[in-house]
Amino acid sequence: MKDTEKLKNILAVKDLSVNYLLEDGSRYPALKRIQIELKPGTIHAVIGQTGSGKSTLGKAILDNLSNVELGRESSIVIMETEVLSLSAVARRRTICDWCASLPQNPLLAMNPTLICGAQVAEAFKTKTQNQRRAVIDLFVDMQLEEPETIYSAYPHQLSLGQLQRVCLAMALARKPRIIVADEPFSSLDPVNSSILSSLFGRLAESEGTSFLFITHDLKLASKLAHAWTWIDGGEVIAKGNNPLLQTAHLPDRAQKVIDAFHAMQISLPGEKTKEECLLSTEDITYYHGVRRDFWRQRREKTATLQSIGFSVHRGEFVGLVGPSGSGKSTLAKILGGLIDDFIGNMKYAWPKSDYFRHVQYIMQDASTSLAPLLNVSTILKDAYTSFYKARSQQQVDELVRKVLEDVALDPSYLKKFRHQLSGGEKQRIALARALVVAPKILILDESLSALDRFVQAEILNLLQTLIDKYEMCIILVSHDVDLIAGHCGRVLELDHGKVIYSGKPRIFNGSGDLL
Repeated sequence: MKDTEKLKNILAVKDLSVNYLLEDGSRYPALKRIQIELKPGTIHAVIGQTGSGKSTLGKAILDNLSNVELGRESSIVIMETEVLSLSAVARRRTICDWCASLPQNPLLAMNPTLICGAQVAEAFKTKTQNQRRAVIDLFVDMQLEEPETIYSAYPHQLSLGQLQRVCLAMALARKPRIIVADEPFSSLDPVNSSILSSLFGRLAESEGTSFLFITHDLKLASKLAHAWTWIDGGEVIAKGNNPLLQTAHLPDRAQKVIDAFHAMQISLPGEKTKEECLLSTEDITYYHGVRRDFWRQRREKTATLQSIGFSVHRGEFVGLVGPSGSGKSTLAKILGGLIDDFIGNMKYAWPKSDYFRHVQYIMQDASTSLAPLLNVSTILKDAYTSFYKARSQQQVDELVRKVLEDVALDPSYLKKFRHQLSGGEKQRIALARALVVAPKILILDESLSALDRFVQAEILNLLQTLIDKYEMCIILVSHDVDLIAGHCGRVLELDHGKVIYSGKPRIFNGSGDLL
């Protein structure tokens, strides 16, 4: 093994250009002459708006791109080896020897049919006599409570925060020198986010692991990164090695995102008079079964929600907050009509047969909510025609284009498929699909977590206008305290399945204490 301490750069990307080859024979320039250097034992943040090319850069380094064309002068040097000049097999071997990835969505990255411990054990380069002990030791290093239980658990039985740390353990099992982390914090609550960020810092400092940290979270990038590169429109527009939020004289394209971040930090929504009640719940309780014996199918019931009662009114912007595992998403799915085996009563201001036309639920992970074989145009048109009688084709096309424009996407996206979209673009398509039927209640279950601050502000401002235009209510499930405080007039805070606070948004400082 080479001595990484003697290397000036553990990774060097030079003049990297990537063109996507489209079905019509044209080329879409995703990256243009990108230059990035990653030093040993450091965290380098790659920042940019949704669709700027951040994820494409990470995939190019890991050789995970398909149907693309690289520029002739493109160069990726890993541990002093020019990988693009190698054969496909040698390139893959070199990358696997030195690099690992940490995904945005750990659920999609793991095999749902295998227990977590077995999946981590498979990642070791060499097998040991006590493989189980080695995996559990990794789980302990990842600050996972009850590591023995997590070893035997399936991915769906863990919270996203736990799963992300299991994925980090899987990445570390091969002892990589570089970890490409693509938006790893976007799905995590502040507690799990703090744990994972401290692990990043410790691994970089004590183990010499280098991180290419792809993110749109300006606060985390400013706190964690030793250096940063800002990408916009596939080009590097700024870079530095000082805290990002303390940097002056940024280009206008970057400064508008910084301004949007600061505006969201200080903005507070005005109070609204409660109007017509659209939906109310009374003593909502939900149990989920945990299988303890495979053969006898014996199940032990655990209360996910306990005696939840509240109401939402026309014109409200309501925040639903709480740590991972508190029951937020379960409650959101009950309100969205996706879970119906709950105990308690729910009343709404429309016939039961029209429930899904008036209530639209937008999932956290757009990758699993969008059909992979349908283009955006078909997805939006199908959503509209499933509830309304089709008008003329021209009118439907015009409506679809207008909704796409509302979520800041141009008509060229109508022909694209799911695999051609970035994480943030997928979320905006999911939002457009919900808006096309003009719902009375819109439930966003962490649906904005994949978007940068500027786009978040644009969409939330748009939703604020739609509240009045369509006389609807929005329920926003989020871990983002600034997002909730800046736009929600009322919050419902859950913990261990119970409501522990209901009222105006509470403002916290960086340490999690009330101001």
